[in-house]
Amino acid sequence: MSRVRTFAVVGVAAAIALAIAACGGGGGGGGGGGSTINPPPPTMTPPTVPPFVCPSGGCTSFTLFGTSTQTITRTYPTPTPAPAVFKSAVAQNITVLTGKIFHGQAATDYQSVETDTAPTQTITTNTDNYLQFPAAAGYIINIGYHSTDSNGVVDDVQYLAGNGITGQIPLGPGWSNNASSIIAETDPDGTTISETINADGSYSLTKTEVAGTTSATLNPNGTGTATIPVTGYFGLGVGTATQLTVPAQSGGIIDYTISAVGAPVPTPTPIVIPVPAWYGPSPTLASDTTTNLGVNSIPKGCVSAKFGTSGADLHQQETRLDTIFGLLEDETTDTWVTSVGPVCQRISDTVNIFYDFSGQSGGPTLGGPTSIQTNVFSEFIGLSAAASSDATRRALASDSRALSSAPQLVLARDRLERFRLSILKQQLSRMHAFLKRSNLK
Repeated sequence: MSRVRTFAVVGVAAAIALAIAACGGGGGGGGGGGSTINPPPPTMTPPTVPPFVCPSGGCTSFTLFGTSTQTITRTYPTPTPAPAVFKSAVAQNITVLTGKIFHGQAATDYQSVETDTAPTQTITTNTDNYLQFPAAAGYIINIGYHSTDSNGVVDDVQYLAGNGITGQIPLGPGWSNNASSIIAETDPDGTTISETINADGSYSLTKTEVAGTTSATLNPNGTGTATIPVTGYFGLGVGTATQLTVPAQSGGIIDYTISAVGAPVPTPTPIVIPVPAWYGPSPTLASDTTTNLGVNSIPKGCVSAKFGTSGADLHQQETRLDTIFGLLEDETTDTWVTSVGPVCQRISDTVNIFYDFSGQSGGPTLGGPTSIQTNVFSEFIGLSAAASSDATRRALASDSRALSSAPQLVLARDRLERFRLSILKQQLSRMHAFLKRSNLK
């Protein structure tokens, strides 16, 4: 099940990293109503393009424009700070390249260059999304992507068996994906994160940095553990690390436990924090379903009328639950597809954060049944130009992957995967920093 969704002609939003870096400790600014941290993005005028001539032969390059917004709202402590709002203008150019290889598998590369422009920073992300087309009828599979942004963050994501469906020939009622994938990220300072996600959403994670190695394991039943390479939390400086344990909830309570690892006798008494349950006793860790809602009108302002005023509306609903780091994600994506291919996309991705390790309240704040912070990422982006390459069309046709499949080509993965990873990294960093401080006992 993909952790992110755009379309094969769409990519995006490293402005996420900008927003999270800007919000620092996770609060907003000021009081009162809403607070816009940066003003609206500059107006971007699509470039002049030649008259549209393909879909009959198929299109092999695409240009898109749109806007993205991230809103961060805190419900604790009180009085709550005003929401923080970050806006960016998004532009993307995609080129279709045939005959490529990704982790040993032959694929077609949808190579994109994306620019996210905010008043304070511009981020460029280069992404190669790799797709496999059926010889005739069947599913279009996104086997993964590789991306590098102008901040030096490198992501490599592989979608495994049962995951990666991003289109269908002919277009049917819809499809579902599981969560199986392998994610690797490298930051400019040498920090690496590797995550192996199982079909049901359970995972194993390792973060390696100068300060040591953090590991986490989330089990299928929602229980889990994380080991952080710090010992200061108990004020004793003993042992080799601190362990977080999430047991099964009992009587509507989750006994979130913090304990010392490798400490000599007498071992510090574990700290147990009873948290009101914010997920069910038999939680679903991941789900991903796309439904064909039939032909509907394309939202006004999303795309030029030359690409159509209505199209097949593919509605995707995706959820992800992380009981260790206190994250609940709910993503909704609508993609309108015409004979050109995907021409308009509207995304809303909401991540509720239940565990706050920023230390703003002196100790960890573990919320439930309501969240402590909500991050909402939304985007509205559409096709402004499409062109064709005879050489690419011939290569696709000769390989039995006719570009007539373009109307079913829907790809929405890389940018929301980066969004999820940015929030997860934020939780890991805050947790490490907080546990390092000897502010209890």
